[in-house]
Amino acid sequence: MKKFLTTFFVAALAFAMQSCDKSDNLVMNTSETTVTVTVEGSFFEGKQVQSILESAQIVNGQCQVRVFDNDLPQFLAVTDGDNHVYMLFRGPVTENITINATSTAQALVTFNPLFGPVPNNEHAALMTKAASYTTQYNALTGAVMTMVNNHYDLLGSGNGNMISALGNLLSAMAGDAYDEQTALDQQIDNNSVYGHASYPLMSWVNGGSLFLQTSANCPTYTLSVYKGDNPEDLIYNEVSVKASTKYGFMGYLNATSVATYYGEPFEVELEGEDAGIYTLALTCNDESALNDLCTRIVRYSAATAGIEANTAMLSIIVPIIMNAFGDNVDFTNTDIDLPNVILRTYTGMIQQMDSQSIRALLEIDGNWHIASHLATLYTQNATQIDQTLRRVWTIADANLAQYRSITLQASYNNGVVAPVLQN
Repeated sequence: MKKFLTTFFVAALAFAMQSCDKSDNLVMNTSETTVTVTVEGSFFEGKQVQSILESAQIVNGQCQVRVFDNDLPQFLAVTDGDNHVYMLFRGPVTENITINATSTAQALVTFNPLFGPVPNNEHAALMTKAASYTTQYNALTGAVMTMVNNHYDLLGSGNGNMISALGNLLSAMAGDAYDEQTALDQQIDNNSVYGHASYPLMSWVNGGSLFLQTSANCPTYTLSVYKGDNPEDLIYNEVSVKASTKYGFMGYLNATSVATYYGEPFEVELEGEDAGIYTLALTCNDESALNDLCTRIVRYSAATAGIEANTAMLSIIVPIIMNAFGDNVDFTNTDIDLPNVILRTYTGMIQQMDSQSIRALLEIDGNWHIASHLATLYTQNATQIDQTLRRVWTIADANLAQYRSITLQASYNNGVVAPVLQN
């Protein structure tokens, strides 16, 4: 069943993207810019630098190539006519870019489902964090240097040491994120009027109002508020406590920056209501939470390719993915292997970049034929990536068994709200 679901996700994704009309305008920000690229190494003279928009021949160690101009890292590859990939770059766009062994190692770290969505303004912090794992990072750069100096295809059969080194680095970073989850939990609890009873929600009171706010990668919650124990006496009926729109993985790697990843606060205003106890019933085990998760999967997948997904792209692809879950929306359903689904969805979207019909829709006219090869990096690191997704993403999104339904209570009297703490 798990294999069927994940295979269906990729097939549905391909169908959705290829069923679009060009007028759907699937790219939010089509602004482009031209950068000057310096490629280190005489061996690469006459070869090509490929962006997702076009390819350009290397002459005297340089070329100019168009890239998207947005808030996402852009991807470049040094290739030949046989689709061999020799060096990489992935990072924020500047007027002058250098591609060498160091840029290749850094691109390998970021071009995967874990770090692909990290935006430009956090890219430097991500690279600093990766380099702080000195043993694993040096092993990766050394393996990449060997590949580059010997002019090996990065995606060929001789990349075993490089893939192993990359996997070791990803595993180390995943372990760190897992360890820091405890610190993150404590930080959230210390800043919540309900403590552990409200995780993963921040909460505070101000006069006659109680405020709720999601944290990190937690999904959107649906909230109903009613008087006492009577669900019919509604004050608020199925309103949304929205998830953060930002990618929260860097929050896990650096717990001190977790405040960046709060959702929009929701105010439960009881001013003017009768004195008494009010019940706040929250759930993240419904269609809105699933929509939220699927939306982020699509948005983050597109971001890995340097593309900002717009409303048209989301409105077409997200319902297809949601339908794969069926009518019984249950994040704790063991037949739905969310990390595997996320991994395959990322891979499927990147692979679709090689499709001529998709490239026409995105108005991409370059000689880009390496996406499906790059997607093999995911499968070559499947064990490490899967492990990391389970440690990080599923802590917040999938394994919400004890948090999928939360019931809180607050008292209101004379313009003052106070939490009712439960044993």
